[in-house]
Amino acid sequence: MVLSSSVAMFGSVVNESTKKVEQLVSIVLVTFQEKGGTPTVRVVTGHAVQEVEVLQEGNEETAGRLRLIFTPPGAHALGPEEVRHRKESLRMWLEKNRIPVEEKGEMLCVANVLTVSAPYGAEDCSSSNEIILARVQSLVESNPDSTPDQPAIS
Repeated sequence: MVLSSSVAMFGSVVNESTKKVEQLVSIVLVTFQEKGGTPTVRVVTGHAVQEVEVLQEGNEETAGRLRLIFTPPGAHALGPEEVRHRKESLRMWLEKNRIPVEEKGEMLCVANVLTVSAPYGAEDCSSSNEIILARVQSLVESNPDSTPDQPAIS
C-alpha cells in the first residue's frame, strides 16, 4: 500500500494563476511505501507528459524524506563550515586554472554549462556536455586542497 508520492519537476514553468505546468523537461516521481519500505523512483521525460496539475505543495516532512534519498552519503557527515570551505577551495582552484566560475547560491556554475553542488566533489558535477563534464571532474579530482569524503568525528 502506498503511503505518499512526491513529484519534483525539472525545467518546468508553472502558470501561477492556473497552477498548471506549461513547459517541462522531466519529472521525478518518488513513491514512499508504508512501514519504511524502500521508496521507488521513476523519471518521466517531458515529451511523455501530457498534463501535470499541482494538487498540493510539499511539506517539510516530505522535503526531509527526499533529502535522505538524494543527498550523497558523504554530505550528511559534513558540517556547514566544511561545506563552505570545500566550495571556496574549489572555486579558487578552478579560477587558478583559468576556468570561469561563479557562485549561484549554494552551487558553483562553471562557464554557464556545468554546475557543482555540495559537497563539491567530482561526483557532484552536472552538465549535459559530456566532454566538459569529464574535464572539469578531472580538474576537481586534482584539487590539492580536496579531501575524500570521510564521516565526521563526533
